[in-house]
Amino acid sequence: MILIVSIARIGTFEAVLFWNAIQPPVGCGSCTVFGCTVTPGCIPEFMLVTESYKVSSPTLVTATIRNIGRGKGSLVSYYIKDSAGNSFHDPTWTGPTMDSNTVQSLGFVIDGKSFTFQLGNSYNVLMIDSKNGQYGFSIIPGVSLESSIRNTSLNATLNLVNHGPQTTTFTAYSVKDPQGHWYNSTNWTGPTLNPGDHVAVNILIDGQALVFQVGYWYTIEATDSTNTVHTWYVPFQN
Repeated sequence: MILIVSIARIGTFEAVLFWNAIQPPVGCGSCTVFGCTVTPGCIPEFMLVTESYKVSSPTLVTATIRNIGRGKGSLVSYYIKDSAGNSFHDPTWTGPTMDSNTVQSLGFVIDGKSFTFQLGNSYNVLMIDSKNGQYGFSIIPGVSLESSIRNTSLNATLNLVNHGPQTTTFTAYSVKDPQGHWYNSTNWTGPTLNPGDHVAVNILIDGQALVFQVGYWYTIEATDSTNTVHTWYVPFQN
């Protein structure tokens, strides 16, 4: 059985986190959901989550990994796959041994022959421990939306993070509502985000073509100084 638990921390969210278990966790009996209380000791002996990541170069991603399990375990291998199905595996890699509630910063390198980390594309990193447990996370290089806040019908705040590898300076943005109405701000002095930066950005509209309404999704396209367009789908729930 393969169990996948997706963890997202709204407001402090830094990455899409996955836990993959090829069998039910040791000591959990019939418990099949992380954190459940069907039987005592359902938290596995070794359990990894990825707290954050940064694409340091087209061939290197650095991730902060925490063991939230009850005991220790060792990582022995990793695979990285792109959205086209190309994969990379380093058979010589030896990972760390991690005690309970310890954190490690790990670098995952690819050789760049089959693929490299490119802006806006998605990649899956899969870590394997000494007991063949699997733990993975997804990465998307570039600037990602962490969370959004509707301040008023004309003002919203976007919390952004730059996962790297490039420094990004924004120069314009456009907003589209669900009905297809557009607002364009082409004379915007936007922020500059270095890799690893977290920035809160105010998005203002004039209210003539559209307004921000609770319960709707909006498309926001931000253009940077290289004319690359970054697209985020923004919900306003309250």
